Amino acid sequence: MRFFLHIAVITILAFVCNAAEQVYISDIQGSVILNTQGWGELGIDEAVHLPGQKGLPLQIQEKSYSKGLGSHANSTFVLDLGGAYSLFESEVGIQKQENAKCSVVFKVLADGKEIFNSSTMTESTPAKPVNVSVAGAQELSLVVVAPGNDITYCAGNWADARLTRDPNFNAFAKSEIETVDIAPFGRVLTWDPNRMDGCRNNRFQDFTVEDLYPETDVVPDKGIYVVPVKNNIGCIGLQWLEQRRIKELGIQFAEATMMPATENVQVQYWVMTRQGGSPGGSVWQGRWENLDGKIEVLKDTWKYVIDWKNNTNRQKGTLKIRWLFPASEKKISIRQLSAFTDSKWKTADIILQSEDTNSTARGIIKMYNGEIIGSDSNSLLAAVWQLNKPMHLKVRYCTTTHWMTDRTVMRFELASGSFGVAVDDVLNGAVYVKEFGLFAAKKTPQTIDEYKQSIADKKTILQRVEEMPDQTFAQANENVHRAGADLGPTMLSLACDNQKYLVQRDGTINFYDSIETADSTNSNTHKLQRYLSQVRPTFGSGTSTDISRQLQGGWLPIVITTINDNGVIYRQRSFVAPYDFNSADYKGQLFAERKPVFVSQFIIENQQDKDANVSLVIKTLSDYEKNEFAELKPTPNGAVAYRDNKPFASLVVSNAAGLKYEIKEGNWMLSGRLSANGKAECSACIPGWNAAEDEIAAMNNVEKLASDTEAYWKQIMIPTMSVEIPDVMLQNLITASQVHCTLAARNEDYNSVAAWIASSDYGPLESEAQSVIRGMQFTGNYEFARKAHEFFIKRYNKEGFVTPTYTVMGTGWHLWCVSEYYELTKDKKWVKENADEIARVCKWIMNTREKTKRTDTFGNKVPEWGLMPPGTMADWEVFNFYYYMNGFYYAGLNAAGRMLKDIGYPGAQTMIDNAAELRECIVRAYHWTQSQSPVYPLQDGTWVPAYPTHVYCPSPIDNFYKGEDGGRSWAYDVEVGSHHLVPLGVIEPDSKDSHWTMNHMEDVQFMGSGWGYDGYSSDKNYKDWFNLGGFAKVQPFYARTTEVYALEDNVKAFIRSYFNSTITLLNREDLSLWEHFHNGAYNKTHETGYFLYQSRLMFAMERGDELWLAPFVPAYWMQDGQKVVAKNVPTYFGTLNYKIKSFVGGGYIEVIINPPVNPRVNNNYKSMVLRLRHPEGKPIKSVVVDGKEYKDFDSSKDIIRLSPTTAKEVVVRACY
Repeated sequence: MRFFLHIAVITILAFVCNAAEQVYISDIQGSVILNTQGWGELGIDEAVHLPGQKGLPLQIQEKSYSKGLGSHANSTFVLDLGGAYSLFESEVGIQKQENAKCSVVFKVLADGKEIFNSSTMTESTPAKPVNVSVAGAQELSLVVVAPGNDITYCAGNWADARLTRDPNFNAFAKSEIETVDIAPFGRVLTWDPNRMDGCRNNRFQDFTVEDLYPETDVVPDKGIYVVPVKNNIGCIGLQWLEQRRIKELGIQFAEATMMPATENVQVQYWVMTRQGGSPGGSVWQGRWENLDGKIEVLKDTWKYVIDWKNNTNRQKGTLKIRWLFPASEKKISIRQLSAFTDSKWKTADIILQSEDTNSTARGIIKMYNGEIIGSDSNSLLAAVWQLNKPMHLKVRYCTTTHWMTDRTVMRFELASGSFGVAVDDVLNGAVYVKEFGLFAAKKTPQTIDEYKQSIADKKTILQRVEEMPDQTFAQANENVHRAGADLGPTMLSLACDNQKYLVQRDGTINFYDSIETADSTNSNTHKLQRYLSQVRPTFGSGTSTDISRQLQGGWLPIVITTINDNGVIYRQRSFVAPYDFNSADYKGQLFAERKPVFVSQFIIENQQDKDANVSLVIKTLSDYEKNEFAELKPTPNGAVAYRDNKPFASLVVSNAAGLKYEIKEGNWMLSGRLSANGKAECSACIPGWNAAEDEIAAMNNVEKLASDTEAYWKQIMIPTMSVEIPDVMLQNLITASQVHCTLAARNEDYNSVAAWIASSDYGPLESEAQSVIRGMQFTGNYEFARKAHEFFIKRYNKEGFVTPTYTVMGTGWHLWCVSEYYELTKDKKWVKENADEIARVCKWIMNTREKTKRTDTFGNKVPEWGLMPPGTMADWEVFNFYYYMNGFYYAGLNAAGRMLKDIGYPGAQTMIDNAAELRECIVRAYHWTQSQSPVYPLQDGTWVPAYPTHVYCPSPIDNFYKGEDGGRSWAYDVEVGSHHLVPLGVIEPDSKDSHWTMNHMEDVQFMGSGWGYDGYSSDKNYKDWFNLGGFAKVQPFYARTTEVYALEDNVKAFIRSYFNSTITLLNREDLSLWEHFHNGAYNKTHETGYFLYQSRLMFAMERGDELWLAPFVPAYWMQDGQKVVAKNVPTYFGTLNYKIKSFVGGGYIEVIINPPVNPRVNNNYKSMVLRLRHPEGKPIKSVVVDGKEYKDFDSSKDIIRLSPTTAKEVVVRACY
């Protein structure tokens, strides 16, 4: 490879300015290095806006601006100054918006040093002027941050942002610039020159082969490329894995005499498509556009200098470029394509050392995005290393820190494995890859043994967790929980009913004026309905902030709100009752009673020893957004509210206690002087059907309705899993979580369940809904699960996958979940009824995989061979071969095949075999990407191989897609990263890959700042690593950290992750879970489903043909006198019950086990493994089973292995 030492003319602008001329930043977009922001697209002379939409005019308070940048927190905008400017000026402030309540801080940095800080500004803060020197600076960074990390409405404007040129700057100064040709790191390809678009399928559709592989490799013959011609147009170009910011292209022809004419030659580049509010784009999603520039002819070479002036796509880079040649009678022969980026390059001396002392051992080093400088100053892309001797290298590497796609990596191929090492990591200290005995450092005297000595006292977080006592629920509650999570609303209904009521924390009741439907092709439809009908109470002064809530009985969906207003206690008890409930006839079925009536009981209690003025004002609105009042008509004991002359709510006074009730100014009021220790009571009832006036007026027996509601829910919960544990809040949370899943769910004609993934923000998305169903079936809610599976089975489309409303990959997740339901129930009759449809989906996966079974020009399988075509996993629109996605397809196909085989379905073994092949393909591709990726650091000073997110991303994904998806693209390595391959059965839990992944996630990823919330900022996380670690920092339950620890049998890590993850999202008042850290969707049942499944793992877990009891029960629950009771725990071997009682004060723990029973389950367990952990860590000394001494126990693991039994009860005593 050639090294180019350019004698370059530095021209920061493409034109010459007068010495003191000013230039608006919005006019020099070609100088932008980087822009990332938390929402939308940067506004150029307009406010921030969604992609493809026009922004509002720039405006701060009442002043409008014609020039400037419209950004959105959290954002970073970096501009290349090159030392050419002396002054930066602007006016900063928040874009004027209706109802905008936000706060931001504007910062200006020059070469990384802060030179301006606005301090916190709100929507009411006037614009602040900025006037700072940038003399000599190479880079200018404009940063907007939300101090509280709540970025809602945080549109920050850099109005009139402009630069003044430095009159002392010599625009024509010459300097030597090192640069590297990046063409060798891409593929030489050709495309159909007439096709300008990318794939024509959207995220809900399948790929065609033509769209999947629109390119063809161009293979050189004796070093010469012949440009392919199609439709009289020659086409040849380059494609990279990363988005490259190209500044110059080149072609060296085979012979100068055979160069074509430059006329009508076009250069095009790939512009990433922006869809769905995410910048995104990929090699499939985009379009070809002409790239402005000029061809310069130099002997046998063309140089194409690109003109990026005012082209905002420069900052995003491009994945591919192509040259288009007009028709010619003679072939166009090319010796070399070249491409140069705007990255900066330097040379460094590096020394490599190996622990391999074998004199014959060799390793190969291949450079990526860089070069080895040979002894004769030639540039090399590879070298051979004799491992028993240190190797000195001089390398040319990329120094860019903002744009990491040109990052230089040394790729090592050793007999023991392959991996990469980033040069910048070496230069920042040293890299010691312990697993492979490799040490890379700057050329210093430090040896590998000296480095190992320097890190001898360092430990990973997981090593430190093992040395700590168990995390406790109370400690997590105290240190991890943030009070804002307690403020969300509560949705109430009957189980899986379509009539919903939303109760806000202040007591406001919202509801929709007609029954909802179960499904929606737009997941946000119901959120947009907003439940416009409203009953809004005002208690006393209406200003009290002394508000609290709790659930009646600890878990029932009966919300009790208490407000203390100047010594007067107002209580509101809200619930949805099954009207005309008959407990004698009710059997606990989900769809037994369907006459819901919402009830709010109001109690005013004067707990003082003196009379007090009290008031309760109830405002009834038919449309609260329009402030349309309902019509109120008085009744002898209250009032009835009407909408369009139809009654819809009643207000009834059951105990006036001397207070006056009346209708005043459209509101209903109960007010007056309440005697000392007096109590008044009234209620509001809202039926969920078109009730007559007299029927509504008769709804006044609140206590009976409340009693019926309690009986209704208790009967529903009879067959489901419940626990009795020392942490009562957690005990209630496990039961309440099952209830919340039914509160969020809707039904379809009373025949199937639409498992909504949140109360109102999202519908039954075919992917995330599987988490809800899975959590419910693993806690014994079998009717819910079966009917929810049927909901999706009815939605298989003609192609053979679940009709998507979010992703196609949800199909694999669905198959896996259905198969787990079968393992729990062994309901062969139900499976046989649906077998043909399930098999049709399996065949779709098998057939679709054939599309990627391609070989390269040398006959080798391409890395993605046998995988499913690209798709999306969640919100982000970027298509690719994600390991998470393929893992679900494997798990679904494998489990469904085994289920179908169990019922004797023909062709089932072929499905199992195809799944096994898919697993091999995933593992092969995973290790290929891993071998190309730089290693990752751990806190113990060692480095480990990477855990790539998709096939063509040999890097942290945020390096490829900086700041995308609302500034959380980095989370795709974590929340939906490849660690999922462990619980999905692709990667073994005891493998090095699993341990490498979890160690790095704990040491680095979980220490990063929480997305959209500064309560878990990185500095806080590192300081309080035990409490603020163990969970992902965008959406904790999307990352299946706890499940991986369960499979690894890592007890302490499991307990810490389980408690910490749960507490981050917990609304402690109504026991629901948020989507994110008390933002996003409330009662996000997708999260709840994961919590339920992981809760079940705490009390029971299958390991092959073993059934483990209490595998992850915390040791502190075994304090003397404590007990742990698990009832109706579903397992693959039947339903399990047990009771653990601690008598450690007397030296033993006793367990009564009712072994699993399920008449349909034929696969008996080989053994039951009982784990009993002493609260002081004491080992088991002896065991007695049913009164007899028992020897099969392992005190090092705190386990007792019990043989299968037909006994209905087994009594175990562990002595310490």
